[in-house]
Amino acid sequence: MAKETEIPKQSRLGMWLILVLAVASVAVGAYNYIFTPVSIELSVDEYVIFADGQSESRIRIVMTNRLGWEVPMAERPMSFSVLEGEDLVEIEMNEARSEITVTAGRRMGTLQMIVEAEGLGMPQLVEIRIVEPVA
Repeated sequence: MAKETEIPKQSRLGMWLILVLAVASVAVGAYNYIFTPVSIELSVDEYVIFADGQSESRIRIVMTNRLGWEVPMAERPMSFSVLEGEDLVEIEMNEARSEITVTAGRRMGTLQMIVEAEGLGMPQLVEIRIVEPVA
């Protein structure tokens, strides 16, 4: 019968140390490449919506990481002020998702609003036209 050789304790300790360092390196890399935003943009789904009481447009803060993907579980505090057309729409803000939903009413016109968010730099002017529905 062949005699089994046992791995010395120092070698096992070295293997565990290498494993811990590898896991820590992967965790730091994931944080830097996946969870750290490198650009912040304002995204508007629709610049023209219909005055039918149901059409909506979403205004979102989109943060992208080094891989070009949207940063998971990221939110930025944002605020807005309406310059014109507040009576034409219903505005709902979802702070947890850094998102504003604009729902058209039954009247036509133009909604102008200024959106500000941490990291956006300058406040952004958003203009959404509300037009007559096409039958």
